[in-house]
Amino acid sequence: MTLVARHLLRAGDEVIIQDPVDFLVAESARRAGATLRFWKPDNGRFTVDGLRAALTANTRLISVCHPHNPLGSLWSAEEVQAIADLARERSIQLISDEVWSDVLLDGARFTSFAQHVGNGRAHERADGQTDEQLDGQTGGTRNLAPWVIYGLSKGYALAGLRIGAVIAPDATAALQFATAQGFDHTIEGAATLSQIAATAALEHAGRWRDDFLAHCTRKRDLAIARLNALDGVHVARPPQATFVLFADIRATGIGESELAQRIETIARVRVVPGSPRWFGAGAAGHIRLSLATTRAVLDEALTRIERAWPAILAAPTTAATND
Repeated sequence: MTLVARHLLRAGDEVIIQDPVDFLVAESARRAGATLRFWKPDNGRFTVDGLRAALTANTRLISVCHPHNPLGSLWSAEEVQAIADLARERSIQLISDEVWSDVLLDGARFTSFAQHVGNGRAHERADGQTDEQLDGQTGGTRNLAPWVIYGLSKGYALAGLRIGAVIAPDATAALQFATAQGFDHTIEGAATLSQIAATAALEHAGRWRDDFLAHCTRKRDLAIARLNALDGVHVARPPQATFVLFADIRATGIGESELAQRIETIARVRVVPGSPRWFGAGAAGHIRLSLATTRAVLDEALTRIERAWPAILAAPTTAATND
């Protein structure tokens, strides 16, 4: 994602990102020298109207996380179509981070922005300038079909092997991207071991993944019921995708980093605070918990939190916070 952002953007370009969202979406744009503008959710969902309101005449790129981390939400096929259409109508490039697309719960259906690859058309920048970094055709034009990022770290547990794929708008854009990043030589590239592991996962791990998703669905429902029984904690919507829960803890009156620190210190369970460092300002008042473990480990973690909850709520503020 960082390589694609660096390929598409110039210093000072405006990028729309969701808030909250995984910190790597913002970090990839910042490393390309872009300025950020935030797309806020409406009642827990990122809507097309919300995106339209966030766009400005200076917007050059929309960078989305679909399925969404940390909310676990999915867009319908109609919403994907509307977002892609809006980006094309406004001559704005779009990147979709779809690394969670293999982790779908309850038989949820996923529509990739890749269905719009090849449907873009060349556009000239609204400012009339040439744009070599966008690597479109001569004269500052480029194909406005989405760029899609895919990986095997989530759905196939290959985190650490750093293997995935970039789906470019067309063959020309793919070649230009590969050449610019050094993938046509030995400057960049995926290790042979990672490629073999990815091939094995895609060809032979389907049954394992199905079992894993059923396991995550059961653990999701169990964890939501137990978390919602805690004073001041609420999970409004079961996630449709991902293996994480994003719990609203604002009713406790305790900040997310402070609460995460107390949970770790008193219950001996580590959760991720919804701090700006990890998910942006829009994540304030939330904590994230992973379901990607055994039933026994999850049950033990929840039991520790439940037993310690009165002490966690009553504890004095810690000197340092885990953000």
